Amino acid sequence: MQNTGALDGDEVVQLYMSLPSSLRVRPIHALKAFKRVHIQAGETVTVTLNFKIDDLAVWCNGRKIYTVESGVYKMEVGAASDDIRLTADVEIAGEAFPGRPGFFKQEAIDADDYSGVTFLTDKRDGETYVEAKDFRSFLVYKNMDLTGCNAFECAMSAPSGDVEILLADNKTGKVLGKAGGTGTGSLTKFTSFTCDVAAEAGLTELRIVFTKQTSLKWFRFYTV
Repeated sequence: MQNTGALDGDEVVQLYMSLPSSLRVRPIHALKAFKRVHIQAGETVTVTLNFKIDDLAVWCNGRKIYTVESGVYKMEVGAASDDIRLTADVEIAGEAFPGRPGFFKQEAIDADDYSGVTFLTDKRDGETYVEAKDFRSFLVYKNMDLTGCNAFECAMSAPSGDVEILLADNKTGKVLGKAGGTGTGSLTKFTSFTCDVAAEAGLTELRIVFTKQTSLKWFRFYTV
């Protein structure tokens, strides 16, 4: 790095990493290292930035662990995320991420997109859940791998009447299934509901649509 000005000065050199090919929802620029450097006028210095491979790990909702994803990462160096001066590609051998396994139990709060919902904690068991406000509420889960799955189960509750949620492909609008039954009499009295699903092999962007005020704690897909 060179100070081309007439005065001494400081600069904070920042290193950002990203994985453009990732199926996960990730930051466009993730800061992984930085260093403040004092440079005299006209001086050129070499700056070394260090980070651990483990610093690239992200949370895997399905497996409930942090993993480093394999792929070609973009390394960017600059004075800020919107002031990048150098870029390079680096291949890192980690773990493959084929998608979010549908047969793992998914916590409802782990949605990638949502509307009209509140994220809460059940005081009785400490587990989290989502409370949908009304028929306009929905949740979206990207890259769900539903290969081989033909059934669905969830822990759901509703204060009165019948309760039903719709499972759909968020990109095509195709309805995959409907789960529901008699309400549980409370928004926090959870009961298991099941239904058949018509899922296709591969990755699906799952959309869960609510039809009334409903609470959803978890769900999973399986094979019967």
